[in-house]
Amino acid sequence: VYGTALLTNGNHKQPLLTRLRRGSRSAFCRIFTFCPDSLISQPPFLTRSAGPVQSACLWGILTESAPAAQNGAEMSKITADALIPCVRDYLKRQGLVFNYSEELKGFGFGMELKNDRGVAGVAAVCGDDSLIAFCTSPLHIRDERRNDVAEFLHRVNMNMLFGCLQFDIDKGSVRYMAYSRLCGVMPDDSTLASIMMAFRVIDDTEPLLEAVDKGEISPKDAAAKLES
Repeated sequence: VYGTALLTNGNHKQPLLTRLRRGSRSAFCRIFTFCPDSLISQPPFLTRSAGPVQSACLWGILTESAPAAQNGAEMSKITADALIPCVRDYLKRQGLVFNYSEELKGFGFGMELKNDRGVAGVAAVCGDDSLIAFCTSPLHIRDERRNDVAEFLHRVNMNMLFGCLQFDIDKGSVRYMAYSRLCGVMPDDSTLASIMMAFRVIDDTEPLLEAVDKGEISPKDAAAKLES
């Protein structure tokens, strides 16, 4: 069983915190659970597929690379309510039709993958001083192929610098998640572009993910091909 798959099987009730160091900077990782299904399973999201796209509900990893407050000073924060209009305006400028959930403080919409591979579900969730982007693949991984897919995703994640691919090994669903900590600064378009980047990661990964699911390529070769 690979690390990526193990993330989906925990029974933890409390967040787990660990501190990582990379060069002169430090980051905090938090294991969490979140499921934005309600954002991507209702109109206008589903325009082509036969049923709701399954998104993963699993333990994933958030990386927060913000510097600590200097001299004990309290760092100002952007509230979720203040961030929502900013994200809404960005999505409108992209010409997207989206759902909004007040309960989740998040937006959901669908985007067609290249080569008629289906519709991916994208969600942007506003938190206090944070923005989380998800994109869920329309693929459903078959039971007998899930170990290979877990290996493929684990290999890809090892070299991913921002965000991670997540796998619900029970449901057979795959998604990409990217977390941005805002550090008290209202995001500009380059930060908000992480929402669209989440879709692009799934769009680029999907052909090899499907090939691994069909047994047409080994997980190791698929990961090497994606990174080449």
